[in-house]
Amino acid sequence: MSENNTTNTTESMIISPSTYPVQFGILLSLQIPSALCFLFIFFNLCFVPRHRLLVHRLINHAVLCLVVNDFLICTTELPFTLVLLYRGVTAFINNTFCLVWFFYGYTTSTVSLFLLAWISVERYFLVFHKVFLKRHLFIGHYLPLLLCIFYPCVFYAGVLFIYKCENEFNYEQWGCASGCYQNNYFLGTYDWVINTIVPSVIVILMNALLFGRVAYQKYLMKQTRMLNKNKKLILQLLLCVVIYLSTWFPFFTLGIILVYIPDNELMNNLYQYIFNYTIYVMPLLSPFLALITLSDLTKKRSQAVEPQATLIMKTLRMVPTVANR
Repeated sequence: MSENNTTNTTESMIISPSTYPVQFGILLSLQIPSALCFLFIFFNLCFVPRHRLLVHRLINHAVLCLVVNDFLICTTELPFTLVLLYRGVTAFINNTFCLVWFFYGYTTSTVSLFLLAWISVERYFLVFHKVFLKRHLFIGHYLPLLLCIFYPCVFYAGVLFIYKCENEFNYEQWGCASGCYQNNYFLGTYDWVINTIVPSVIVILMNALLFGRVAYQKYLMKQTRMLNKNKKLILQLLLCVVIYLSTWFPFFTLGIILVYIPDNELMNNLYQYIFNYTIYVMPLLSPFLALITLSDLTKKRSQAVEPQATLIMKTLRMVPTVANR
């Protein structure tokens, strides 16, 4: 009996707000250079004429929406999280603030997931079915973008401000643990499956399919220099998938477990005090990948390369455009 008590006490000490200072230091050390990278990207898009043209490219519409959304996460939502990690309590002891913070945080994170998933799908169609996509531009391009942005807003506004349930606010946890709708079996399962698991699976599968098909086509065309020529693109693809899996997979796995076993103290502590903050890694690292591409553009500038090589987000495209079929 005493051994069990000792074990439970040890778990509570390890997975508790005492881990906040470590997470605060990690996130803050990433936030500052990440914000500078975002500003560098926006500067190039606004004031460098050659880069300004990239805004009009079809493939860049969703990518730029993702960059703006990740910038908002890092500069407007993350600061409240850093206050919580630094002080141990939320910035404002107010129930309305908690609900708004929870809504804003979940909405921007879900928009980021949906946009990344759609970019993966659209990139595949632009590479292999470009003519079809351009013939159905509104349904195949603009409508999905609008859905990626507005659907999360409508869903979380409904479950947080319209759906009636009693929140037990905890001012020592992210968002004050405001999502009481997650205790509803249907809403909780729907949220995790549709808003988290499905886009995550789409990102992984579509990038794997795209890279595999391009590699196979290159093999059939007997272009033996394909691997060396696209080594950086392959590395970027692997990095995105690894970062994605290491941050979001534990988060949505624990979320699903808690829907069915809400009283598991260890899982609750892991979710609230550890993995609730790992999801910031993806938006914090995304501008660094974009910055790598921008540095390449600077090098190629003096070499008079064709405009297609100057895509600001080749990071998210991962693979070169193949020849028309």
